[in-house]
Amino acid sequence: MRTIAAVARARLALTQHVLFSGGKSKKGAALRGGEHVPAPPAAAVYAGHFTDMFQAGRSQDNEPNLPPILLDTISPNTNANMLYSLQLAAREGWRDMVVISNEYHVPRIQALYSIIKEKLCMDGIRTTFVAAEDVVQEAHPGLYDEAIAAAYTSEAGQLRMTSEARGLADMREGRYSFREVQAKDLEA
Repeated sequence: MRTIAAVARARLALTQHVLFSGGKSKKGAALRGGEHVPAPPAAAVYAGHFTDMFQAGRSQDNEPNLPPILLDTISPNTNANMLYSLQLAAREGWRDMVVISNEYHVPRIQALYSIIKEKLCMDGIRTTFVAAEDVVQEAHPGLYDEAIAAAYTSEAGQLRMTSEARGLADMREGRYSFREVQAKDLEA
């Protein structure tokens, strides 16, 4: 859904750049069968899908061109994704940023982002968080409704929503556990 949403926004020329964020996490490696199983970083996979989908949908030369694609292939978790995004925005001088994620994920990433932004004293970047499902349903009315509903009612979807809600509650109550990622950990 996130990639479909990014394509929809890019086709409407609502973006100047697209950043795909996601490296090689331990959780991802475990799902593949362990660290020894070769796989590209998640961001590279998303970018490839985005490019293919964007190009496949082009019908006229006067449509927007593919926006520049930026990759964060080093962030192993959401905390690092938010830190990397803020660093990139500051380095590039961006004043506005839209972060697209799944609806179940948006509240927790907003909270993490706020914590990191406050710690780094980065008030000059206006950030909007958008649920991918909302963008997709607006761009493609009815086309993905069943898939979205099936994903959210599935066992995996229910587990993810429960986990996200627990993470957000833990964060609000000071019990959230994550490895502190510092700016020096990500800057090249």
